[in-house]
Amino acid sequence: MSPRLRTIIIFMLISALTLAGLAAAGQTLNPLLQYQRSAIDQWQVWRLFSAHLVHLNLIHGLLNLAGLWLIIFWVGTERSRTSWMLAGALIGLSISLSLYIWQPNISYYVGLSGVLHGLLVFGLAPLCAQNLPAGWAGIIAITIKLCYEQIIPGGNSTTEVLIAGPVVSIAHIYGAVSGALLAFIWALFSTLRYRASDT
Repeated sequence: MSPRLRTIIIFMLISALTLAGLAAAGQTLNPLLQYQRSAIDQWQVWRLFSAHLVHLNLIHGLLNLAGLWLIIFWVGTERSRTSWMLAGALIGLSISLSLYIWQPNISYYVGLSGVLHGLLVFGLAPLCAQNLPAGWAGIIAITIKLCYEQIIPGGNSTTEVLIAGPVVSIAHIYGAVSGALLAFIWALFSTLRYRASDT
């Protein structure tokens, strides 16, 4: 077993235990960790990060876990472990700040789906840079999904029934845009570092 595959398997196991545990304990932990505008106003800034780790219920957590695993299988090897961890934290922070600044009507938020949209775009970017069809197909698919969520009334009704709560689809857009911006910045710094090493 290669070191990269071993790392992916370990990450999958840790993520499964973490997300499932947090989701199962949602009744207790959510009030302390969820994005809650009034609490952030009182400088409980950890919620800008922790909101993306807690879920409405176990089904909500398992759905997001399945999405995370699909991303790992599809584009997990396109970035280093450190890159993925840093990207997840930055995308989560970007989503929370975007909600706080531009969505004053949203008083609370939980879940990883916004971060997943960002991570997927971040992971597909190297494939697009190599002009590989899988990369562009993924970008087109996620763009169609985001448009569908915004244009079609009740487009998330099935998911909302499953998770027993509303889908904050604007967080998906903030996540995807954050992932794209992060991929661009990452590529820019990599190019500058490569040129500096050549001189």
